Amino acid sequence: MTRQPRVYYAASLFNEAEREFNRQVVAMIHDLGYSTWFPQEDVGLLTDLMDELNMTLDEVRDHIFGLNIKEVQEADLIVFVLDGRVPDEGACIEAGIGWAMKKPIIALKTDIRDAEPGGNNVMIDGIATQVAGSIEELRDLLEPVHALVDLTGEDPVVTITHGLPTAATAPSESATPPSG
Repeated sequence: MTRQPRVYYAASLFNEAEREFNRQVVAMIHDLGYSTWFPQEDVGLLTDLMDELNMTLDEVRDHIFGLNIKEVQEADLIVFVLDGRVPDEGACIEAGIGWAMKKPIIALKTDIRDAEPGGNNVMIDGIATQVAGSIEELRDLLEPVHALVDLTGEDPVVTITHGLPTAATAPSESATPPSG
């Protein structure tokens, strides 16, 4: 049994411009044949969920946190949007968890501002497998990907054929997260 490769889309979603940009990028990712976890659509906004699920603010925050962590764990790769004066804090955590799990991280930065001399924060640049400067560049990075996920064994086996590192080799040996 195989499935489409799954992209976790990590981005800010706190104003209409960000949400519209996110919808455009995720539509392009879907056009390329990927499935996605897209928090603004797959989870929704915090205030809406409080009413829909009849939960307190703290309960909804815990619910969203748990769903997003589970989906980062299940993703085959992370698309991490760096736009803004600094990247979104939640997206940074999501990308960091993905990196610690040795998942490829493709960063997307269309914003020309840099918070630090020389570019992004060194910790942000350190986890990115590739950085795209536009939606078109992101398409070029994702388009040649052919991935299969074999679910027949005890552990899923992801086979990704493209120029990016596979999940098993994403972080460099010198940057391997500590174990235990």
